[in-house]
Amino acid sequence: MEGYPHVEGGLEYLFGVSFYEGNDLKFKDWWAHDRQQEKASFEQFMDWVYARWQGDRSMHIYHYGDYEVAAMRRLMGRHATRERELDDLLRNQVFVNLLTIVRQGLRVGTPSYSIKDIEHLCRDKRAAEIATAMDSVVFYAKWLEESNGDDCQSSRTLKLIRDYNKDDCDSTAGLAAWLRDVQQQERIAWIPPVITEPSSQATIARNQAAALAQHLLSHLPDDPEQARLQTILAQLLEFHWREARPVFWAKYDRHEMTEQQLIDDPNCLGALTRTNTPPTTIQRSRGFEYRFDPAQDTKMDAATKCFFAHDLARKAEINSLDNEAGLVTIKMGATQLSLGDPPDRLSLIPDEYVDADRIAESIFRTLSNWQKTKQLPPAIENFLLRCRPAIKGNPAGPIMRPGTDITEAAIEAIKNLDNSTLCIQGPPGSGKTTKAARIIVELLKTGKTIGVASNSHKAIANLLNKVGKEALKDRFSFNGTKIQQDKEDFGLDGTAFAFSKSASDVFGQGRSQFQLVGGTAWAFSHESAVNALDYLFVDEAGQVSVANLLGMSPSTKNIVVIGDQMQLSQPIKGAHPGESGQSILQYQKWTPNFGPPLESV
Repeated sequence: MEGYPHVEGGLEYLFGVSFYEGNDLKFKDWWAHDRQQEKASFEQFMDWVYARWQGDRSMHIYHYGDYEVAAMRRLMGRHATRERELDDLLRNQVFVNLLTIVRQGLRVGTPSYSIKDIEHLCRDKRAAEIATAMDSVVFYAKWLEESNGDDCQSSRTLKLIRDYNKDDCDSTAGLAAWLRDVQQQERIAWIPPVITEPSSQATIARNQAAALAQHLLSHLPDDPEQARLQTILAQLLEFHWREARPVFWAKYDRHEMTEQQLIDDPNCLGALTRTNTPPTTIQRSRGFEYRFDPAQDTKMDAATKCFFAHDLARKAEINSLDNEAGLVTIKMGATQLSLGDPPDRLSLIPDEYVDADRIAESIFRTLSNWQKTKQLPPAIENFLLRCRPAIKGNPAGPIMRPGTDITEAAIEAIKNLDNSTLCIQGPPGSGKTTKAARIIVELLKTGKTIGVASNSHKAIANLLNKVGKEALKDRFSFNGTKIQQDKEDFGLDGTAFAFSKSASDVFGQGRSQFQLVGGTAWAFSHESAVNALDYLFVDEAGQVSVANLLGMSPSTKNIVVIGDQMQLSQPIKGAHPGESGQSILQYQKWTPNFGPPLESV
């Protein structure tokens, strides 16, 4: 692939492949000179490749270096297209990086491992006018300035770039053939990869979401604002799967790393050697002590869940880690121990996957209903359309009248929210959380059922604690709970709150057993939570995704979001199209209707 970096986001302007038909090596190319053409070329390339693989499951795609696969992952996210096809090819290890094979399998006397140096082993020196990737960038920039012809038939510059790309592809094909000859000469057997298929249930759910997204995008209404709404709804359907992909990619990338590369990766822990300390009993698990170089930099710590780097079927959890002494104890349960004791030498890579299926299922239910009825929970529709909050007795103009007390005005506005969304914004130290706690207490006094959500349990506990203190000032009592699966203390003080393990223990038949419920998006996206709340308060909204808000929205009549858009934004791993990867505050702050009135609250 040839890319041009000097436009925003870069442009992948040429896809080239050399392929065999019988004994004949042929070449095929796809060109793109703008974003729309880039999407079309990517789709055409993926369709062609995927169809060939479907016809021959033993097929591989050989490339040299990381650029091509990284670019395709980026294009899949940018254009939200051909996601399932690329996932299938990646999971089934159809792509083969010859650089990895050369680096790990050969000792060569060349200045570097670039293909221009390595190809001397299997072909004559190149004589083309364009000799390097940087040359191709320079020539493409020249074509953009001169526009000497529209394609490689009419433009000498584009033809030279095409010839260079073809030469690269032919060289890669020749190197693959040469490596096979070396393999046969050295009698090195091929070990087929172990392919881990996703569960059928997860695959069905993902395919249903993809099909619904495609349907919504293919049937956009004529009204521009409704078309924008339907577009972002369709894009949010696969938000959580797009977020999960880089986690899986990182796991498999690390699986292919050498021990030294794992040592250099601060997310991993490499070159562990078993000590003479006998295994210990840790509750129902067994602990095994290993030694590592204390100079190794690692982000791993106690409670980190891990895979064995070179055997992804084996899992463990770090029970204790002493960086100064270079000692780590891993614990393994009965299921893992049934596969045998861990090896005397191993490396660990993190298990970073967080299952967000419950939130994705809520989004799918909501949008399946949207497809049939064109109806959303009113509060989330108000938010996504960036409408002014609907407030009884205050249909237009400022939310707060000039000169009124901020807290009292906010209480009045939120008490009168009419199936809508309102945002409380302000810099750190401005008292947002305290004001929100005061508002919640006043709502509780009127018999309202309220949820408190955020990305972190600590943020939830912080707001719940402030609610408890505000209620104590008024000598007002209520029953509250915090939903969390484990018994870890996240800083929740006092006895006003019980602990619940799951949403199903709290919600049922469209109501809550408690007046105040704290939980993450997983809790409020549960099917049992639908219509259970009068208000949902979302704290630190600058770090909460629009997708998670959509997942929680069926649980409540009204939404109040609290945060500071100038603080750190949400941690995002995936590439998301349009506005679908934005946080709540990122999404709402650009509107002339929704933003300014709320910033004054």
